[in-house]
Amino acid sequence: MKRGFWALAVGTAMSVFGSGAMAGVSYDASLASPGWYNGTGNPNGGFTVDNENGVEVGLRAKLRQSNSVIDSPSNVYVVPGGPQTGSPTHAAWNYEFSINLSGAGLTLNDIASHTTLTITDLTNSASATVNPLTYWGDNSGYGTGGKDQPAVPSDFGVQNSENPAFGDFPLHGTYNDFAPDTYRFTLNVVDNAGVQLASDSIDVIVAPLPSSLVAGLALLGGLGIVVTAKRLRRTAAI
Repeated sequence: MKRGFWALAVGTAMSVFGSGAMAGVSYDASLASPGWYNGTGNPNGGFTVDNENGVEVGLRAKLRQSNSVIDSPSNVYVVPGGPQTGSPTHAAWNYEFSINLSGAGLTLNDIASHTTLTITDLTNSASATVNPLTYWGDNSGYGTGGKDQPAVPSDFGVQNSENPAFGDFPLHGTYNDFAPDTYRFTLNVVDNAGVQLASDSIDVIVAPLPSSLVAGLALLGGLGIVVTAKRLRRTAAI
């Protein structure tokens, strides 16, 4: 059973890695000042960050039960299936986004009409698109006076950390805590004239595997197919 799950998760990972890296995007990166301000005690770092036109966009997946970030060498994040330890109403992982418009001299009001977050279930061919500025009412904002809760249109920054087990997960109807799956999150920052300013994308592989195998799978993003195959053979033999 373990070997079957492993093969399925690795096959999904291979298909994702085949798409190649995104030009101009930083991996395993920290957000520029003011950093990560959503919530309390949540560290900066581990983001896939796109910087274009003075706009910084960051996306990451993070384990809820850990104070550490996922240090992925690419825009692919491997997370365990199942609920958060000690909290059965939460999935073990969160998806988190950040938009910082300060370098462009813009505010959230300037991108309020057309900015989108699209979440695609690559395993089950389902997709949903929302406006992240309005879909969630608990976004944290950042402006000239510091942090706002919730965000206001005059802020130049906005962030949130959400959980796929929540009822407001855009693909909640098809989400299964214990199923192997791959989700693609794409955040497009578009001004009110319809001009795209920046875009960021990550893939989150939900791998319901023993923790030792999950840790090994997370390394695949920086390895070639030949090296990966050798490691898989060694793992299968254990």
